[in-house]
Amino acid sequence: MAAQTGNKMDNLPGVPERSYVHQVIASQFDKNTAYVCYNHHRYGDFKPYLLKTTDGGKTWTSIAATLPERGSVYSIAEDHVDRNLLFCGTEFGVFFSPDGGDNWVQLKSGLPTIAVRDIEIQRRENDLVLGTFGRGFYVLDNYAPLRNLNSEAFEKTANIFPIKDSWLFIPNKPLGLRDKGHLGSSYYAAPNPPVGAVFTYWLKEDIKTLKAKRQADEKAKLEKKETVYYPDIEALRKEDDQPEPYLLFTVTDASGDVVRHIKTRPPKA
Repeated sequence: MAAQTGNKMDNLPGVPERSYVHQVIASQFDKNTAYVCYNHHRYGDFKPYLLKTTDGGKTWTSIAATLPERGSVYSIAEDHVDRNLLFCGTEFGVFFSPDGGDNWVQLKSGLPTIAVRDIEIQRRENDLVLGTFGRGFYVLDNYAPLRNLNSEAFEKTANIFPIKDSWLFIPNKPLGLRDKGHLGSSYYAAPNPPVGAVFTYWLKEDIKTLKAKRQADEKAKLEKKETVYYPDIEALRKEDDQPEPYLLFTVTDASGDVVRHIKTRPPKA
């Protein structure tokens, strides 16, 4: 059914005239809330322009304050569970906001510096799917832990975020072959992620070895132009003999009985 009337909206704070409307999305939670991405790069202006309305377009507010000053915005997506969790694609990557656009943080971890032109959310798996300019598609598996990022989570020494249920099944080889389940195909197919439950955790501080602590101390002294002395042989022996630090996860069943212990090295900063 075609619309009978339309209203021009020109009360757009900070958006230059003749800016291109790149994307408009309506909120899934409130019929009066919407988001608009504007682009002005054809006029040599690469600033991010991202606006939000909560009154059906009567007034608009910029939510691009903490985005990089240079990096046009192309796309935006709203989480289907947490209305304050937003994602936006820019000329130089993708960002997320846990507080409705007040603060933005860049998502990296394997994503190249590339224009993110479109964003979709696979709701069942909570996957973030990115369409980029010239680098194909990228998928962030299960971004659900981003819903739990708050000040309380970061104040703890360590924190494990909610763990997604994992499937229990017996692997099968279609047609007796590995990977693809049919013969004669040559098109590209990416392997599935490893099978099993994924632990997402937060460590407030790095677990540093004696060697890492010494190197950090030496670096600090060099920056202050203080004298740095070579460590003695006993100190070096202690560094060599110290075992690598590890994290120990204890997995229990519904009754509280220990099922498994998992040792893993903490990620390097």
